[in-house]
Amino acid sequence: MAAQQAPAEGAPRVDEVRRVADRLIACVCRYATEAGRPVCDCCLHYGDRTLPADGCDCTCTMPDGSEGVGRAWARVVRYDLVVSGTAAARRRNACSLVPQWRITWEVGIWRCIRSVGDGILTCPDRNADAISKMYDDAILRRVLVCCPVLASQQIELATGQPIGPMGGCVASVLQFAANFTPLPPEPGQSQAAPGWKMRTTDEGIPYWEEIV
Repeated sequence: MAAQQAPAEGAPRVDEVRRVADRLIACVCRYATEAGRPVCDCCLHYGDRTLPADGCDCTCTMPDGSEGVGRAWARVVRYDLVVSGTAAARRRNACSLVPQWRITWEVGIWRCIRSVGDGILTCPDRNADAISKMYDDAILRRVLVCCPVLASQQIELATGQPIGPMGGCVASVLQFAANFTPLPPEPGQSQAAPGWKMRTTDEGIPYWEEIV
């Protein structure tokens, strides 16, 4: 079965969650490169589980000539509506009201580690693998603290944990929940996204109105 194609230019746009996702995975890969640990693939992943471990052993040559290893991903784990405003206002502005969502995000990095197929694993071997993945843990924590797209988000919870080993692959994973609101306007713009304008109901509840 052929995969569904992305919407054509001019089709109804995906909301701001897509922009956050794009910027989030860009931060993961940028910070991995700046740490001297570039990855070969940076994927937006959609599913109820983490990105599959296949490809953790991929290697590639980066533009600067360094070697990249492994894969990174970002995905939405779940959405929870944070109800606000009066019921009447929500009904009257059902299509234009800007609700607040608590979104649980996940970012992670798969890498190769030594496995039993490489022979007996000594403590120095295991120490080297553990320290290597701790660097990836630090990269993901930097994303949470430093990624500009999260600067305006209220982080509710963050949990980090390893996944694996699975067939010689192990992942560093970080999940966090943030109360999501539309991105602030870009410098010099009067609205947060082209074609949309922020308005306010009589009750003081903000909503987007499409400019036609």
